[in-house]
Amino acid sequence: MRFRRAARELVVARHPYLRVVDFGHVADGGMHFNLAWPDDAANRYDGDAVRVVRDQIYQLAVGDFGGSYSVEHGIGPHNVAWYRKFTAPAALGLSARLQGMLDPHRLCGVVDLGPSLETA
Repeated sequence: MRFRRAARELVVARHPYLRVVDFGHVADGGMHFNLAWPDDAANRYDGDAVRVVRDQIYQLAVGDFGGSYSVEHGIGPHNVAWYRKFTAPAALGLSARLQGMLDPHRLCGVVDLGPSLETA
């Protein structure tokens, strides 16, 4: 709940046109902090602005609260930059090796989860 308060304050102060629509299974620590960008918002939806907001929220969640930006739903192609930013180099190397062993032809996804196998 401390994270939720801090994240909500961040959104209200820096991005008041966004709406917080968080949900989840808070009893087990599974907070889903989601934002909606209303069609009638003063600031129009913009990909660069989305990256700024995500970076601020992810920095708060991971950097300040020791949480995660994507746990139970995986990383996904939109979170690769943050995965690389917040994941230790040893874990990046391990992920790349596991990905190479389990999906050597990249049939399950096009995202490299770490450095190439040659450099890991």
